[in-house]
Amino acid sequence: MNMAHVVTKFIYPTHIALFLDCCQRVLRAEQRLLDELTAAGFACTAADWQFTLPAVHQFLFTQLPAAAAPEYRQFIQQLYASDLNQRLRELGAEITLADNQSKVHRSLYCLRRLPPTQTTSALNPR
Repeated sequence: MNMAHVVTKFIYPTHIALFLDCCQRVLRAEQRLLDELTAAGFACTAADWQFTLPAVHQFLFTQLPAAAAPEYRQFIQQLYASDLNQRLRELGAEITLADNQSKVHRSLYCLRRLPPTQTTSALNPR
């Protein structure tokens, strides 16, 4: 078998898959999730979600069984190792840095729709 033609499918940890699902639902403007995110203290409208990574981690933690919820450091490592932004770009969106506070845990990020010609991002610029 020619190994150049083998494609490895990225398998998301549960919390990264849940984060991707939340992003997709925000992009679809699902009102129930928008209301949940707003109630949890996020700035969130249809196709625009602003968050810090600790806040996203905490929100996802409440959505998962305790055994499936990773520690914050593990969440960040897996998030940055994932192809999340590549998957979001396929949907015409990205997570970008909205307010750089020089520390990952202090910076503000934003899920947003891409302008038709933009293809780069701050998180996972693959």
